[in-house]
Amino acid sequence: MTDETHRFFACEAATYTQLADAVDQSRGYPRGVGTKAVTLRGLPPFDELTIANDGSGRGLIAIDKWRFTPADEELLAPAIGAGLIEELTLSEYQNLKPEPIP
Repeated sequence: MTDETHRFFACEAATYTQLADAVDQSRGYPRGVGTKAVTLRGLPPFDELTIANDGSGRGLIAIDKWRFTPADEELLAPAIGAGLIEELTLSEYQNLKPEPIP
């Protein structure tokens, strides 16, 4: 199962927060203060992510592929290579999402 529009990741809180801060810095967020459009951050805070159902405490995130820049790829590569972030397939991502509460 694949998705042509998103990339899927699982990451523990400290690593995610460091990478989210780096993304914000690279994009100059917060941006637009004093204008109609205000962008405070590029990625949601960790506590707003869905938590994996495997007991690991990792957050799950799906990111639109068009949002990735070459600088993002450079930022992610070492963390993925070190096992700090796991890039998932769509089916892996779906399997790690908790069941909805009826």
